Amino acid sequence: MKKKLILYELGKDGCVLWILASVAAIGYGLYHVLLSGLQLFLNRVADKLPIVRAGIDMIQNYAGGMEPDSKMKTLVKTAAEIVCKIANWILSLGQDISNEAARHGALVYGIVVAVGVISLLVAWDQLRRQERRFKRRFLPENLPRQFTNVSYEPKKRRSVDEPLCELGLLRNYERYYTANSLQGNYLGCPVSSEEIICGGVYGTKYTSYKVRVRGQWLTVMLDKPIRSTVILESRHSKNRLVHGKIAKTMMEIKFSNEQFSQGFRCFAEDPEVAAELLTTEFAEKLLAMQERYPDFFLVFQGDSMYVLVRRKSFDRRLEWLLPYTTWLIRREGFRLYGTLQDFTEMLMDPDIIEAGKAKNRSA
Repeated sequence: MKKKLILYELGKDGCVLWILASVAAIGYGLYHVLLSGLQLFLNRVADKLPIVRAGIDMIQNYAGGMEPDSKMKTLVKTAAEIVCKIANWILSLGQDISNEAARHGALVYGIVVAVGVISLLVAWDQLRRQERRFKRRFLPENLPRQFTNVSYEPKKRRSVDEPLCELGLLRNYERYYTANSLQGNYLGCPVSSEEIICGGVYGTKYTSYKVRVRGQWLTVMLDKPIRSTVILESRHSKNRLVHGKIAKTMMEIKFSNEQFSQGFRCFAEDPEVAAELLTTEFAEKLLAMQERYPDFFLVFQGDSMYVLVRRKSFDRRLEWLLPYTTWLIRREGFRLYGTLQDFTEMLMDPDIIEAGKAKNRSA
């Protein structure tokens, strides 16, 4: 295991050195481009330099004629000294180089800067690819043993499926991307998870409101289907997926549990199904889950439970300054899929967890 990690670490270190070399080339090129530009400027204003010096001498002479204790004298004298030092420093940077040689130097070092920028972009892309290769190779086997038959893809990409649109929560979408997509079984229950980000709109039949959706999208299969759709949304959610059409086509359910009503809004096509699903025990689990994940959206539809947990860490890279270790990849796996474990276990009875079978308690 350690030998395999070393190979990926060497690749990452090579990318980091490549990045540093590209940054050094960009800095070196910019320095000489600025010097060449300064030389062209000095060559152009060379005939006016005596006038500049005469102006500085005039200011100094004017300051010398003021009263000794005058604050204005001190200020003017200090300003004149600063201007004189700056002018002398700029002149010291100039060299006896013709305009043609200065233009040639600016062109050559400009090419160096351009090559350095391209090299930096390529090196940074290779570093990200190396991290994805590392995660793709080692993350599935370092997940908790409860995960089986895992397929994993860390790359950020344009999504083929738009579940929020398919469920009617968004009419259409803009920039729908996913990353860190995982499918497999958790304790025998089919599950999937991916980080998503999109700018969705409701459309004319919904509202004209645009919503920026981001977070972790979870799917957990139920052993028995739900007869009709039930939606739970954390109040004051930043994703705001409950819109006018849902409010018209579904019924908002009120609960006697004041704490639960303050934490969630519930919409259902059939109030009886919502009442069967949201038992007192299940409501307590949801409230406990809200303490850990303050902003989540939950949909029961058909044979699946869908969860959208608001996250700010979309597609976050591994800590590239740290050496690749088993601890690091396990930490990344827990960050990404600890949420999936929590929501899957929420549907399971304690005596069923060991057997590895999911059960919908309200079905």
